[in-house]
Formats: sequence, C-alpha cells, structure tokens
Amino acid sequence: KCFTLDSIQLDQFLLMAHSAILKEPRNILIVTKNEKETDSIFNFISSINSIESKNIFKLCGTGHDIYNDMYPSDVKFSQYFNTLSRFHLSSSPGTKFVVTDSSSLLEKFPTKSEYINNTINLKESDSFDADTLSEFLVDLGYNPSIDIDEPGTFLNKGEVLDLYPVNDDPIRIYFDI
Repeated sequence: KCFTLDSIQLDQFLLMAHSAILKEPRNILIVTKNEKETDSIFNFISSINSIESKNIFKLCGTGHDIYNDMYPSDVKFSQYFNTLSRFHLSSSPGTKFVVTDSSSLLEKFPTKSEYINNTINLKESDSFDADTLSEFLVDLGYNPSIDIDEPGTFLNKGEVLDLYPVNDDPIRIYFDI
C-alpha cells in the first residue's frame, strides 16, 4: 500500500504512526523535500517513546554526482552504508521507519539479497589467512592500497591486514603465522 500526504503536521503524523505500530509490523518510508526536513522528521520520530530507536533509519544519500566519479564525502558514504547495513541486517521486530529526502531516494541501492551475499562478518575464532581474505575483499570491490584513508580500501602486510569497511571505522586484523 502506498499513499502520499502533502503538508502533514507532526501531530497528524504521530496519530498515523501510532496506529501503524498497533497493527501488524511493516516498513514505512517517509520521503521529504530536503535534508533539513529529513532531520526534523527523523528527530521527531526518535522522540516518540513507543518506537524503538533501532527501528528508525535516516537514509542520507552519498551526494554522488552521476557526472563525477568521485564521492564528495567519506563521512556521507560511510553513513549511507552504515544505515543500509543496520536496516538490512536488523532482526528487531516491529514497524521500521525510513526517513529520506527525494534526491537521496533516487540513488541506486543494493537489494537486501545483494547486500547480505556481499557481506562478510569476521569473528575472532574464524580461520582465515591474510591472502585469502585479501582475494575475497577484491571480489567484493575493495581496493588494495598503501593507505587506508577512505572506505573500501585495505592493506595486506602479511601478519596484519588493515581494512576500511564501507560501513564502519577502519580496523586492524592480526593473523597467526
């Protein structure tokens, strides 16, 4: 079901959101005109006590210009993938709210299955060697680099692998050799 509301007041939204929470869980997408309005609505929904904060997602686009190969901000790029990661991997029950602006919504998004199939979760008990992990990272689209100063890069030093995931802060992995 899809419907459009123009010029909705926050108290009207609260009534609508409350009734949605009481019924069966669903995903609710709220598209705003700009980032300022997105922030305002996101903050308002976050202030509603009956909605768990882990079920509220603010999806800000990367600001990627289709005519330019460069992403304007590593921070926005990381926030974008962090939000997608939290949304796709969330097992939290209940209604989920996604708040975004119209220009962010026009960006391409990976599907849930693409996201899950191209995600690796490493645990301390996993048995990997640095070269195997490096090959897997290249298959996922990561770039080997001499510096890991941007998301999507890694540096394999043999016993140590430095990795800058697209959805988190840089990490260092130590291997037993």
